[in-house]
Amino acid sequence: QAEVPGAVLDDHTRWRRPLVSAASRLRLLGIVSLLLIGAAMAAMITLAAQAALAANTQVIAVLRLVGARDSYITRAFVRRFTLRALGGSALGMAA
Repeated sequence: QAEVPGAVLDDHTRWRRPLVSAASRLRLLGIVSLLLIGAAMAAMITLAAQAALAANTQVIAVLRLVGARDSYITRAFVRRFTLRALGGSALGMAA
């Protein structure tokens, strides 16, 4: 019935199992690294936005005295940070 008598089929389970385990641990390490990078990025953006608002407190006060609404001031800051982020992204992609 067998084409090659005495032949043994080795499915490499003994070597494959530790490799699969190591690969899954590396995948988990990569996911944790991405989460840490995202958290650090969010913290930096928040701190940069707070610093920009604190540095422009007098400008914001004058804009409010002139009659600017909060939505106008917010749009100006969002536009500024968005353009800076796009510029930084473009430079980062080019590098």
